[in-house]
Amino acid sequence: MYVSWHVGLTTPLAGAMAITDPVGAALFWAGGVLIDTDHYLDHLYFNRNWSLKRAYRWHITYGTWLQRHPGHRHLCLFHTVESLGLVMLAAWFWPPLWSLVGGMLFHLCLDKIYDYQMRAFWIRTASVVQWAFWARKNTPWVMTESMLAEETALPPPLSPPKKHAPAADLLEIGSLL
Repeated sequence: MYVSWHVGLTTPLAGAMAITDPVGAALFWAGGVLIDTDHYLDHLYFNRNWSLKRAYRWHITYGTWLQRHPGHRHLCLFHTVESLGLVMLAAWFWPPLWSLVGGMLFHLCLDKIYDYQMRAFWIRTASVVQWAFWARKNTPWVMTESMLAEETALPPPLSPPKKHAPAADLLEIGSLL
């Protein structure tokens, strides 16, 4: 999901919270929006480039690439249950952090809804442990900007199946018999 969408959906909720709890509202907003900094850190690590504009473009292009290659998984460190668990543990000792947890949960729900709508529910792993087990069987890697640029003639993004007549199915089944 685009950062601008997270800002647009999280800000009104945080604004409503600010009436009674300004600190909680700021923490909710931070959890709902700033959790996406892990995408920028991915770009910085894999591409060695500090540009926010290029990071944003890379993330959008990489997400589209992942939709077309369902065998690959992406680890977004701040989007994992371990990250959420650490913040929950800290909230146990400093209760205002529960607002941060709420913002993170709101963000993760929005991401999952978006991934489901894009038919790409598999793209992001929910756990570092889950990703580590997957990485043992597969080659864990992230495409750099140059690798994405080399991808030519990409197929169109996933689209809903075309509706066709049931008779076509019968003909197809009949040919298999």
